[in-house]
This record gives sequence, C-alpha cells and structure tokens, in this order.
Amino acid sequence: IMSTSEAARIDAMQAMVTKYTTNFPRHHTILLRAAQPPVDTVLLVGTTRALGSQLLMRLAENTRVRRVYALDRPLGGQTARDRLAKVLQERGADTGVLGTDKVVLVEGDPTQSKLGLPDDTYKQVGLIVIVLSG
Repeated sequence: IMSTSEAARIDAMQAMVTKYTTNFPRHHTILLRAAQPPVDTVLLVGTTRALGSQLLMRLAENTRVRRVYALDRPLGGQTARDRLAKVLQERGADTGVLGTDKVVLVEGDPTQSKLGLPDDTYKQVGLIVIVLSG
C-alpha cells in the first residue's frame, strides 16, 4: 500500500515526464537486417559507450557496409581514437578495426550545426545513408 507522500511523488514525476517530453523530437531507428539492400555509409554517434561500441564492431564486420563514420565528442585531452581503443579493449573486441579504411573516427558534437565538424569533413559525411545512435 502506497502512502500519500509516495503517491504524490509519483504524480509529480509523471507530471515532469509529460512536461519535458511533450515537444520531444521523435527519433526513428533504422535497424540493419539481411532483407535490406546494401548500405554504403553509416554515421554512428556515441561509439565510446556500450551500445555504440557494439554497433561499431558489428558494422565493421558487416560486408554490406562500406564505411562507418564514428562521431564522438572531444573530451579533455583524450582523442576519440584513444577513448574508443580503451573501450574496445575493455570489451575484448579487436582494436585493429580502428586502423582500417572502413572505420573513420571524427570528433564533433551532434547537438551543433553540421555536427560540429569542419566543412570539409562535414561534406564527406554528408553522403550518409543511415544514422544510428548509441
């Protein structure tokens, strides 16, 4: 049995969820499946996190994917490459994927205009077919 104060806290939390998600943008995730046609290029955001690093490894192994742009934010003195290598090592994954032409690491900010990338890099990434977020 719930006390009045617990019920009030739950109601307050539900009200906050409603308030802060009313105009929340809708995101559509596209999953890679065997039935889909070959994918040329993928932009993957958040590769230094658990889901993103797993997706990166799967995409790197996928023969239908030609190139994966791995976008991560710069973080105080550590490059995205160093952070990603550490994450892959911790998960027992092959860090050799980082030395291939298939995986291109870029530092930027997905909340910024043009993903926070220099114009020339943004133009390269501009031909993206699918965007996955980790």
